[in-house]
Amino acid sequence: MSFFGNKFVNIVIFLVGASALIIILSGLFINLALDKVDEEWVVWVAFIVIALISFGVGFLLVKFRRYGIGLFAGWGGVMLGFVVTTTFAVKNQYAFYAIIIAAAIGMFFIAVKVEKTAVILLTAFIGAYAFVRGISLYAGGFPSETELHDELEAGVITWETMPKTYYAYLGGILLLFIISTVYQVKNNKDKEDDRAKMKTFMK
Repeated sequence: MSFFGNKFVNIVIFLVGASALIIILSGLFINLALDKVDEEWVVWVAFIVIALISFGVGFLLVKFRRYGIGLFAGWGGVMLGFVVTTTFAVKNQYAFYAIIIAAAIGMFFIAVKVEKTAVILLTAFIGAYAFVRGISLYAGGFPSETELHDELEAGVITWETMPKTYYAYLGGILLLFIISTVYQVKNNKDKEDDRAKMKTFMK
């Protein structure tokens, strides 16, 4: 996603849309209905239905690509909001959610208006974040943003006692984001130059 998100944007939209919906619907089912289900087959049927719905929504997002990219950008805005609120140790709950919602809405409208640039930036950021987060699951020292927010709000952690490894991981995300953005922009420019040369040749 980080280096080739713009090239395979339809696949990215489908995978991100379907995966996000599977996670959300599965979480709702587990939290609200799982303890009321006695038969195992009902659980399997429920998850199959959730998967089918999620795949269907993924295909719809690809079909209505512009709004699919907007929703994808909104999800990227949510992730960016989490990073910002945690980086600056935002304790106030209203400010915390206001920043996340504002980032999601802002990225949605930017992506709808400036599709190509938004896709490059978003796939580079989400890919970089996911890559570094994956490393942290083995290396440790990179707690989840929601966990850090809860601890900040409770006063367990302050700006001074914030794990410094968190900022090292943020530096890794930023570095990979810049590298992959430059790569995607250059790759996209090369493709556009090739198309322009081909059109000139055909004329």
